[in-house]
Amino acid sequence: MGFKTIKQHYDIKHIVAIYNEEKYGGACICIGSGYVHGIIAINIETGKVFYSSLVTPGENSEIGQLAARIKADEKNGVLRALIDEPDTFARNLPVFTIDRWAVKAELCEEYGWPNTTHSGAIMYENTYFRTRGEAYAYLLKETKAGVRYCRFSENFKEGLTRIGLAIRIGLREVWFWVAARTIKGTTVFINGKIQIGMFDTDKVIVVADVTKLPYLSVARFSGGCRINGVFYAYVPQRDILVREDWLKLYSAMDYNKFIAAVKTGAKPKLPTCRTCKHRQRWELNDHSTKIVQSCALQKSRRTGNGLKRIKVNNPACHLYEKETE
Repeated sequence: MGFKTIKQHYDIKHIVAIYNEEKYGGACICIGSGYVHGIIAINIETGKVFYSSLVTPGENSEIGQLAARIKADEKNGVLRALIDEPDTFARNLPVFTIDRWAVKAELCEEYGWPNTTHSGAIMYENTYFRTRGEAYAYLLKETKAGVRYCRFSENFKEGLTRIGLAIRIGLREVWFWVAARTIKGTTVFINGKIQIGMFDTDKVIVVADVTKLPYLSVARFSGGCRINGVFYAYVPQRDILVREDWLKLYSAMDYNKFIAAVKTGAKPKLPTCRTCKHRQRWELNDHSTKIVQSCALQKSRRTGNGLKRIKVNNPACHLYEKETE
């Protein structure tokens, strides 16, 4: 492994052990403390060195100078040679740990934390034991505690509930997927009549009773939905979806007249504010001859006269009344 060789070569006073660091690509020789084990991490396979945010190679500290030496040896190949050199140990003391609910024997030079086994694992008081009997006693204690507090019946019921919920969600997603591609049984207005049929975005202008449709009701929460690339806006007051190219007509027309136009499938030409009898002409101020247009029925707090400013070429709104001659 080379972890002891590295510790002796650099005369490291910090803890040196081997950890599986997935973010660094696998098993690493880590140099650190009891609080941060990976201040410096050396990937065993690649020999690449990683530094935490707590150290900068070359800074005026013990760990910073150590990082600078390791960085230099990474470039000249010395570090790779140290990693590949087999470790030698003065003593082979037996130590026991629990691995997958079985007692496993290993070797070490010194017992207890922060010493390591010959394989580089650091020995905590509750993970490594001096005798096989101590390891079995700890395993039996943990097993009894697990049986005492596991509550089989409650966990079994909870597991079944979660499985059932997962199945229902999965089936609903499958239903949405199928419905989004077939969309049969939707009440729509198509060129002159209300009918139930396939969802053809070239013909469908308005979709009614959106909350009753399981595959389109989600439009309530997002303000609309896009079907086959065409956007339909949701109108909560009427519980309908309106195709985007008909939205201005919906905003400008009386609802009954709008539905009548939808049934014909032909867009009526909207009048403009120019011919509305509610249009008023106001002088901008005493120092200007400019005229501004205002609507007599729509109020605004942003204008001096308290009326909403309009443009005569704008499509008329639902308050439109034709100006008499």
